[in-house]
Amino acid sequence: MFHEYKEALISQLSSISCRVSLTTDIWTNIKSQSYLVVTCHWIDETWKMQKRILSLDVLDSSHSGYTIALYVLNVAKVFGIQNKIMSITLDNASANNSALKYLKDSLKPILDGELLHFEYSDFYD
Repeated sequence: MFHEYKEALISQLSSISCRVSLTTDIWTNIKSQSYLVVTCHWIDETWKMQKRILSLDVLDSSHSGYTIALYVLNVAKVFGIQNKIMSITLDNASANNSALKYLKDSLKPILDGELLHFEYSDFYD
């Protein structure tokens, strides 16, 4: 079932002509396991907001900017959206600043990446 859903989503994302926005977040459970989620957002042909979780995985390695960027780039490649990304929203963790640098260099975003990064503060801290 998961593989059919994933293939259908890849097909759907390949057929859209608009740009997409990604959101990412990392959190750690009480057993110190870290998880990284990537969500994709876009406006469909009927002008309705769409969002889908592309990936939710255990983050086995460090929370370095390089690791985060590689993960996001891999997800974008798997779903065929690496040339459709307009913006990425990340939290205010320091590693995300270096992740953004790697992402800007790899994605070649529109407007030289001026719209690429939106930062939010984790209000639960």
